[in-house]
Amino acid sequence: MDYDTYAEGEAVLGWLNAAYELRAARETDWKAFAARLMDSLSRAFDAVPATVGHVKLALSSGGALLTANLVGTRETLEVHGDTPRGKAADLTLNARAQMSPELLGEIVRAKMAETCGAEIGATAAAFRCLSPGYPRPTHRYKNVVG
Repeated sequence: MDYDTYAEGEAVLGWLNAAYELRAARETDWKAFAARLMDSLSRAFDAVPATVGHVKLALSSGGALLTANLVGTRETLEVHGDTPRGKAADLTLNARAQMSPELLGEIVRAKMAETCGAEIGATAAAFRCLSPGYPRPTHRYKNVVG
């Protein structure tokens, strides 16, 4: 692997890893919430414009899990699985997009607040934005035998 080329590609990406505890005032359709959030994020990235490497979401509620992913444009947005309506959910979000980590963080915070509105409280259990450093693999192969 050409680590210089790999590092150049990663250097243009903002990385975001976040986890939220969601608490709603009333029963919430979490699948619809996840779809709205992902669509809102996609539209915001298009407006920058920023190339999206991926945005992945996992939301658990009532013992069930749904996932959503976006790769590139809004047309690739997929939501899989379902959860029962409820007042509580846990959400994990992972994003890689061609923008500064600061802008990526601002967009995610704004779109999370917008999607939650006044009805859903979102507490960030973890929130980290970064630009990756140069890869330093533990092991390297001198050649590949095929």
